[in-house]
Amino acid sequence: MLTEWFQKPQKRFGTSYRIINVVVGMQLLTIILSKGNVYVLAGLYAFGVIWSFALKSLAVLVLRYTEPEEPPMEGTGQPAYWGKEVPLGLIVISAVLLMTALVNLLTKSEATIAG
Repeated sequence: MLTEWFQKPQKRFGTSYRIINVVVGMQLLTIILSKGNVYVLAGLYAFGVIWSFALKSLAVLVLRYTEPEEPPMEGTGQPAYWGKEVPLGLIVISAVLLMTALVNLLTKSEATIAG
């Protein structure tokens, strides 16, 4: 998925050093732009975590419908309509996470451009 430039391994250790350098640079830039304010950094970290959870749960929900194979573990009591099971627990969890992420986006001052 990465371009050839990012995939070039380091000769001595074999790590993809360019992607590591880019991530380190972005982390340093974030610290410099926040002026080292730990509260801002913690808030932004929490913002990223909730969006990560929300998008991962949404991805699992999408995969349940795009990959119709039998899941390795099934929950109990899932209703079936027209021969297809509906994962109500996964739908509820995804909805709660997405609503939390959206509320966080709309109310957190660090998340807005004008912040």
